[in-house]
Amino acid sequence: MEALSEICSWATMLFLLPVFQSGEISLSSLDLGAIEQEWGNAHRNRSVDNNPLKVAGKTYTTGVGTHAASTLTVTVNGNALRFSAIVGVDDEATNNGSVRFLVFADNRKAFDSGVMRKGASKPVDVDLKGAKVVRFVVEDGGNGIDNDHADWADAYLTLKDVSKKPVTNAAIKEPTMEIAPVDLVRTGIHGPRVVGGTPGREFLFRVPATGQGPLKFSYSNLPSTIRPTGDGRVLRGTVPAEGRHTFTVTVRGPKGTDRRNITIVSGTHKLAQTPPMGWNSWNVWGTSVTADKVRAAADAFVRLNLADFGYNYVNIDDAWEAATRDANGELLTNEKFGPMEPLANYIHGMGLKLGIYSSPGDRTCGGYLGSLGHEKQDAATWAKWGVDYLKHDWCSYGQVAKDGSLLELKKPYLTMRDALDSVDRDIVYSLCQYGMG
Repeated sequence: MEALSEICSWATMLFLLPVFQSGEISLSSLDLGAIEQEWGNAHRNRSVDNNPLKVAGKTYTTGVGTHAASTLTVTVNGNALRFSAIVGVDDEATNNGSVRFLVFADNRKAFDSGVMRKGASKPVDVDLKGAKVVRFVVEDGGNGIDNDHADWADAYLTLKDVSKKPVTNAAIKEPTMEIAPVDLVRTGIHGPRVVGGTPGREFLFRVPATGQGPLKFSYSNLPSTIRPTGDGRVLRGTVPAEGRHTFTVTVRGPKGTDRRNITIVSGTHKLAQTPPMGWNSWNVWGTSVTADKVRAAADAFVRLNLADFGYNYVNIDDAWEAATRDANGELLTNEKFGPMEPLANYIHGMGLKLGIYSSPGDRTCGGYLGSLGHEKQDAATWAKWGVDYLKHDWCSYGQVAKDGSLLELKKPYLTMRDALDSVDRDIVYSLCQYGMG
């Protein structure tokens, strides 16, 4: 009886032990909104461009399509046994993107694919026993992120207990920035105290001033090549002779008077004496930007008093370009924009400036026409249109550069620098180069 009692006791204990059901869950079943990614959005069971996952000619129905550089952090708290996947650059990439896949189990690097290029795939099989946090990382291949469409295909986590689903760690949200208090009633002058330009070229400057209106603007020692227009707020003309030219602007309103000295620095390569302030279309509109949306942004500069505090560049990012050049090789705008000159005139009429976008490669990051082989022609086109700012984005030039040397990294930007110097218009030159070199 004692033996039977002991057996029953053990049976009771075994019966009371929790029952775990191990199994697999797909990586794509987790919350992908927590992925930190430099370009585009990660997709569940689709590529970053929302196409079927396809690596090295094989299509996969399950996985995560992402883009370098990206990180997905997952808390597993010791419940994960292993991770398996097939990784590689998605076949949709228009050029040979290069990426590197890494898996970290806590602080241990559990997998490193090395640099991979389009057309290759590699299996992943990682032991995760005991790990509390797993990070899935995609880095660029050392030549920028252009076309780095990265797939974690057929990706599964094996769990000890599938009822305990891993939790993705949301990206750290920075606290809301405090907005400096502003007084829109009292008369005040804001913005830069120094501006630059090239002798003889077009000069355009909107005096940033706030206060209860109407405001009256007056000037002393204003160069003879420049004159006030409209209500006196916007100065237009040509940049005076080489040197420094200081004038005084006085603004009067019902709530006070303010006065400030402003210096024009005239010479070669004297633009952007202070950091340009303005707006870029990419983060809000991406490739859906249109001329009407750009006009609306310019209107908002005035309506929201941004222009009154020195914001003056209204910059179009990618996706304004037509699919082909004309018979002479000249860039054209697409149907979303039409002729660029009317848009430039509209923005200049407010005293604001127009920016545009291109790439030193044959294609932009969005797959539109780049400036490779047409640098001087494109610079002349932009000058004719009235462009004031160029963002030149590396993008597909990684397929042109011979190597990763400093000389090769600088080469396309020096080429466009020479092209901009050849036109009779001041265009601020902004290098988007990812910090390489």
